Amino acid sequence: FGSSHCGSSDPKSLRAIFHTCTMAALPLAFVLLTTCLSEEFSDSQALAHIDTGYDPHVAGSNVYSVTWSPNGSKLATGSEDKRVRTWSALTRNRLKTLSGHAGSVWSVAYSPDGAHIASGSIDHSIKIWDAVTGDCLQTLTGHTDTVWSVAYSPD
Repeated sequence: FGSSHCGSSDPKSLRAIFHTCTMAALPLAFVLLTTCLSEEFSDSQALAHIDTGYDPHVAGSNVYSVTWSPNGSKLATGSEDKRVRTWSALTRNRLKTLSGHAGSVWSVAYSPDGAHIASGSIDHSIKIWDAVTGDCLQTLTGHTDTVWSVAYSPD
C-alpha cells in the first residue's frame, strides 16, 4: 500500500492511518498489520507487522478483527479460532490469549479507559474481558444470530 491509498504519510498519524487501511490487509499470509507502509516510513517509525502464525493452509487461523488500545500501546485481535489475543504494539509480542467463545470472534473493542475488551462472536454472545488479566468478566447472551460488531460509547 502506498500513502496515496492511506491519507497522511506522517509517522505520527500511523494510528489514524491504521484505522483507515487495516481491513484490506488482514487476509495476507503471516501478516496482521501490513498497513500503508511506504518508503516514507522507516522501520523504527512504523509497526510493520505482527506475525500471528496465520497460514492460509490451516483452517481456523484467520484474523477477523483488530483494534488499538486507547493509549496505542496494545492491540487486540479476534480470530476464526474462537480466541481474542492481545499484543504489544511496541515489541509485537503476544501478551494474552483469551479463550471462552464457542465460535469465531468477529469483532473486538477496547473500552475508553483501556481496562476492558469486548468481543462479539458467531456463537451469538458478547464477552467482556479484563484487558490486563484476560479473565472473562461477563457474558452477554440473548442474541439470535452472529454478533458482527461491538463498540464502546466514548463516555
